[in-house]
Amino acid sequence: MYKQFILLVLATFFMAPAHGQNPKRLLRSEVGFRLSFPVVYEHLPEAKYQPILVQGYMSWHLGATHGLDNKKGHFMAYIEPQVNPVLLSGRLSDLELGCNGGIRYQMQLNANNQLYWAVGTGPHYITVRTRTQHRGYIFSDNFIMGWQHALGERLRGNIQYHFRHISNAGIMRPNQGIDNHFVSLGVLRQLR
Repeated sequence: MYKQFILLVLATFFMAPAHGQNPKRLLRSEVGFRLSFPVVYEHLPEAKYQPILVQGYMSWHLGATHGLDNKKGHFMAYIEPQVNPVLLSGRLSDLELGCNGGIRYQMQLNANNQLYWAVGTGPHYITVRTRTQHRGYIFSDNFIMGWQHALGERLRGNIQYHFRHISNAGIMRPNQGIDNHFVSLGVLRQLR
């Protein structure tokens, strides 16, 4: 069922018709879907913490768009709602829910390729029970760098490195935080 859902979402982006004029060189706003897989895990006393981030994505250009196509780069704001299954030492056992928001700087390399860097944070809820981090409300701090490649007129493929630290800012104890490094794959569709 999970694989079928992923395939359905990806097919929607690839098969959706593209409307409008010729694409602009830099994206104005976009929506998408991203999966992030942990490559470096936090070793909790109980087990390795291995979340799989299942993220929606929406971003929009910050500032005036007049003359944007003549610029090498620009800033965008983004939000990422997510529901993340969590594996503890390879066994599905917990869940994270939340939404990140942040700022992304996107730099045009050529007509089809862009690099970007982003920072963000957002509220989350975690269900894991561990001696090092309080269960429940938490903040997710994110540092990201990635690459986008044009797959069509308004469709972009995306790969990124993603470092994430979650903790509750000392609101509850214990609060040692949980860190993970991810590789993310996604598809984004430019909006009008």
